[in-house]
Amino acid sequence: MPQAIRNPEIKFTKLFINNEYVDSVSKKTFATIDPVTEEKICEVAEGEKADVDKAVKAAMEAFKLGSPWRTMDASQRGKLLYKVADLIERDLDYLASLETRDSGKLFTDSVDDMDLTVKCFRYYAGWADKITGKTISSDGPYFVYTRHEPVGVVGAIVPWNFPLNMACLKLAPALACGNVVVLKPAEQTPLTALYVGSLFKEAGFPPGVVNIISGYGPTAGAAISEHMEVNKVSFTGSTEVGRIIQAAAAKSNLKRVTLELGGKSPNIVFADSDVDYAVEQAHSALFFNQGQCCSAGSRTFVQDTIYDEFVKKSVERAKKRSVGDPFDDVIEQGPQVDGEQFNKILDLIESGKKEGAKLECGGARHGDKGYFIQPTVFSDVKDHMRIAKEEIFGPVQQIIKFSDINEVIERANKTTYGLAAAVFTKDIDKATTISHSLQAGTVWVNCYECGAPQAPFGGFKMSGFGREGGEYGLLPYLEVKTVSCTIKKQYLIRIMFFFSFCFFALSTPSFFSYLKMPKPIRNPEIKFKKLFINNEYVDSVSGKTFPTLNPVTEEKICEVAEGDKADIDKAVKAATEAFKLGSPWRTMDASKRGQLLYKMADLIERDLDYLASLETIDSGKLFADSVDDMEFTVKCFRYYAGWADKITGKTISSDGPYFVYTRHEPVGVVGAIVPWNFPLNIACLKLSAALACGNVVVVKPAEQTPLTALYVGSLFKEAGFPPGVVNIISGYGPTAGAAISEHMDINKVSFTGSTEVGRLIQAAAANSNLKRVTLELGGKSPNIVFADTESIDVAVEQAHSALFFNQGQCCSAGSRTFVQDTIYDEFVKKSVERAQNRTVGDPFGGEIQQGPQIDKEQFDKILDLIASGKKEGAKLECGGARHGDKGYFIQPTVFSNVKDHMRIAKEEIFGPVQQIIKFSDVNEVIERANNTTYGLAAAVFTKDIDKATTLSHSLQAGTVWVNCYDCGAPQAPFGGFKMSGFGREWGEYGLLPFLEVKTVSIGCYFFQ
Repeated sequence: MPQAIRNPEIKFTKLFINNEYVDSVSKKTFATIDPVTEEKICEVAEGEKADVDKAVKAAMEAFKLGSPWRTMDASQRGKLLYKVADLIERDLDYLASLETRDSGKLFTDSVDDMDLTVKCFRYYAGWADKITGKTISSDGPYFVYTRHEPVGVVGAIVPWNFPLNMACLKLAPALACGNVVVLKPAEQTPLTALYVGSLFKEAGFPPGVVNIISGYGPTAGAAISEHMEVNKVSFTGSTEVGRIIQAAAAKSNLKRVTLELGGKSPNIVFADSDVDYAVEQAHSALFFNQGQCCSAGSRTFVQDTIYDEFVKKSVERAKKRSVGDPFDDVIEQGPQVDGEQFNKILDLIESGKKEGAKLECGGARHGDKGYFIQPTVFSDVKDHMRIAKEEIFGPVQQIIKFSDINEVIERANKTTYGLAAAVFTKDIDKATTISHSLQAGTVWVNCYECGAPQAPFGGFKMSGFGREGGEYGLLPYLEVKTVSCTIKKQYLIRIMFFFSFCFFALSTPSFFSYLKMPKPIRNPEIKFKKLFINNEYVDSVSGKTFPTLNPVTEEKICEVAEGDKADIDKAVKAATEAFKLGSPWRTMDASKRGQLLYKMADLIERDLDYLASLETIDSGKLFADSVDDMEFTVKCFRYYAGWADKITGKTISSDGPYFVYTRHEPVGVVGAIVPWNFPLNIACLKLSAALACGNVVVVKPAEQTPLTALYVGSLFKEAGFPPGVVNIISGYGPTAGAAISEHMDINKVSFTGSTEVGRLIQAAAANSNLKRVTLELGGKSPNIVFADTESIDVAVEQAHSALFFNQGQCCSAGSRTFVQDTIYDEFVKKSVERAQNRTVGDPFGGEIQQGPQIDKEQFDKILDLIASGKKEGAKLECGGARHGDKGYFIQPTVFSNVKDHMRIAKEEIFGPVQQIIKFSDVNEVIERANNTTYGLAAAVFTKDIDKATTLSHSLQAGTVWVNCYDCGAPQAPFGGFKMSGFGREWGEYGLLPFLEVKTVSIGCYFFQ
């Protein structure tokens, strides 16, 4: 055992910024208290917003393209992390002693924490040069691959119960991925984190890569959560603070968030277990670290036939538990961390006595100095009592009686938490059933708290989202970038075909019949206008309806049922019933789920003419584009049908006598809120991935375009999906959409739409049940054309299509066309000619290239932005006004001489308005292209491989196209950086948002 130092020298009490220890800007300090004596240890610098700003500035400088950190080999990053592990190991006696002095935890536990911290750094050091993307077999003449890139500036906010261990569990994977970090240790326990700053410097980390700010949560913690230049927050702590952090992310820059929060973990002991072993394990599960552990086994469920024996032995064990000086190696329990926690625990003990639980032992303060509490055991605890519902975070064991397996599963899951659980039994059927049925991120079988750096850890429900530990622990610190490159030979053939195709199309009356284009139905019958709930079409509860308008004529198509909160409640109730354990959907074979999804593809393909016509009349998009959307939707269903029986976890080589594996389980009830620009395509993109994973779904189509989604409800029923699995509620965003976002029984929201609404949805998730959220939001995508491009004519045509496709109503539209100065004038001239030749009119017309905008609101917004461009000095080359006198048509518009500060260069227009911007060199265009809050997509046109590679690596965008644009496929992931959202759709990556990772650890008695 390392040698304890009872009064370790306090070497560092200042903030660690840019590899230097500095006073806080305000010069303020605060006291850190020894919980054994209740006396001050020392004063520590109190960081606030100004200090966080300094730290973030240093971190941003360290993360700049071309910096020593960004250009460091991945293997060298691993070497530095390994060096930190060596230094912590060298100073282990001191660090463990400092941790015990600052937190009151047992010295032996502090030693274990340091050992685990060393393991953690070494584990992630080994990952630094193994972070790989994928090459993807995509459709068309494209080479597609993904890069996993660091997210940027990470804010890490850590708790006081495992001060250095939790800090390093965030630092190690973040740094392995190449990020930079601003760390805020808990105000109660800052000393070990501040000391470790010196070890990062000694190890050779460049200045600014790691910064450590001691301070209070409401000041320093809030400043990190709200900071516009912090790209990611990783927080471990209470559920209440987790809500605040997620809400702050929504209100600021939509930063990525992972939360590891509270728990009320069930520890289930069956009569067939080894009672003495189970008693000792349950004792340790609760009393370890003075009960100050988020995964503590704080609800001990014991089967009725052994209940009395178990209680008796548990009380005997608790009474033997020695409490006192944490440096004494015969002591088993030290003090609580501070007076606030001490008083909270005593209050909950009083509530247990008052509500009728039987106090078997303990229940009071231990001694008269320090924050010590007697080991406490309650029996006869009922589920409604505060001690059975609230997280106590103290040495208070609650022993609860149960009779059979079905009862205990239901009661164990009846909590807002879902962090961990355990089961003790010799029966493999019980062990397997329980481990699969419990709603918890970690399940231990015949063991407790047997974690290792290799095994992921995190919660279900309001215990948070995201995982720490293992390979899974890298994912929150990475952005996925999809790069698509044209394969030259096929590319040229494709371009030749394209021009031949255009010539033939415009000169041949029988164009549609030649291509065997589906036959448009100009006035399709509207078959379904009611809500689709539980496999039935029903009126809204209120009986209200709303009109859907034809944007070509500005006239009403029909009235559609207007769903609101009451209808969402009905749909969620149906979905919850369909998702119950033992339901037809939950017991369906994965291969059968895939079969149903494949059937959906067949049915959409069967009804393609009708659906494409319905989409066109409802949205105004070209019939040819609607056909493409339907074909893509069919592909999407077939792609995810093939994934349904291929969703696998991992087996993990863990430390100790344990068999560890992960299960990827459906998250539960999914709310899917979809936009109007690709109405059915995006709805089914969410549906197919969610259903392949085994979830149930409540879909809200956009109020402008509900008709195809409502029709497809009938196809889900025809395909054989059980009632309640898919529910479709037409209605408005502020009512039906808000009801989905705020619903306490919806586990996940997937939203595509504007950044403004994305903020509201993330905030609603924070204010409700901390539901998981993925957001695919707006963009202002740069399309960069170099003078050495293969062909200016091709680049002009590609840029034209990139912007004007779907009337410019596309989140990934190439809405900032950067053109190198030496070809700028020629490019502008040809772009204007192309725009002037663009035909606008009836979207059912075969020769028409552009239909109307979706509605008057969008129409007026676009015209306002065009007016702003003229006012701010951009040169209007063509268009710029309404087309015709009826319908929401706008002339194809081109601006040149556009400057970066202009509204048309900054705001998402979502209309047929091309902005052509001049640049001179590579470095300039990278900086200007990245100077936006968005990061959805980008493109580069060049023959130079160095430029293509540099741009594709340097652009802050979730998708980069090289010598092509909008060449998506269901296989290739799509999603944004920065305020263009988080999470990915399409490809294998598109499954991850709809899955929870459960870690199951089984104790192997044979080896024990």
